[in-house]
Amino acid sequence: MCLRFFPKKRLLCSPRSARALSEERRRRPGDFTSLRKKGHEEQEEVETKVGFGGSFLERIQPQKKEQIYTLSAQGQVEAGTNRLLWTLRIGLVDSQKYYVIRDIPLFLKVLVHRKPYMIGKHYENDLSWDAFDTASQEVLTFLCGLIEEGLSQELFFPNQGRHLFFPLTFFEQGVELLMNLEDFSFRTPDY
Repeated sequence: MCLRFFPKKRLLCSPRSARALSEERRRRPGDFTSLRKKGHEEQEEVETKVGFGGSFLERIQPQKKEQIYTLSAQGQVEAGTNRLLWTLRIGLVDSQKYYVIRDIPLFLKVLVHRKPYMIGKHYENDLSWDAFDTASQEVLTFLCGLIEEGLSQELFFPNQGRHLFFPLTFFEQGVELLMNLEDFSFRTPDY
């Protein structure tokens, strides 16, 4: 709704009541409080109708069931260095479709601050720890601990954060957590 500002009287009103006010002003100068009240009542009536329409739509739309996400881990040997790199993917518990997390440190920051995150073609507006299954929550807690320690992120998240690497001191604990995930796989190189 467009509101207009009249500098002489400092009134805010809807376009319909602004026209009525300006017509009345042309006909006779005087008190405009009755017109102002009428315009305000019209505006309240419109807001009530919009509010009723919104509540009606909420009732007839199917309720969104709570979506539980899970993480998936895929391991491979990096060519040239023979390091074990892990790719993390995110997906819904009931589906077999997973999406690669292209920047793991950014994903962790999004979770901590509850910001929107794009999963596939859809934005998930309120992604939080509670939206993940237990095994995924344990992995995410471990990864956040690696970031909070202040250690070099390039060490744990090579290739601009796309992969995950565990040095020997964290290898056993990290891989054990990844193995507890619903979907875990490791590809060996074909020599």
